[in-house]
Amino acid sequence: MAYLMLPALALFLIDRKWSRAILLAAGAAALTSCMISVISGVLSGQMPGLGEAAFYAGMILIGASPLVRHGDKDDKECDTGEDDIVNNRQKWRLIIAGYVIFLLFAVAMIVSIVKLNAKINTIYGFSQDLDKRIESLE
Repeated sequence: MAYLMLPALALFLIDRKWSRAILLAAGAAALTSCMISVISGVLSGQMPGLGEAAFYAGMILIGASPLVRHGDKDDKECDTGEDDIVNNRQKWRLIIAGYVIFLLFAVAMIVSIVKLNAKINTIYGFSQDLDKRIESLE
């Protein structure tokens, strides 16, 4: 599912009218599929996992990004003529996309560490059980 977010981030960075329309459609589709997933999860007794919820939240936020627009004041140059990072919208979009990619990577690493820890604990418990069985047989 995370691979679907990379094209959405690319469309977010392009920032053209057609890319905004695609992002709005993707956001609406993500919102609809999130509601369907939650409703079917409630009916079956299982709620969506953390990864699935994070994917839906990210897609809904990226899809809703064209709706959150700053005024024309942000697109204009400063009176001094300098290229100020606060007023340059494309630089802000790159910074936000970088943070989103970093957060996705961090969440994936935390989940993999937790899974690896659970596997190590299972192997350790199994080896301790084998040691106890061997000691009881001697």
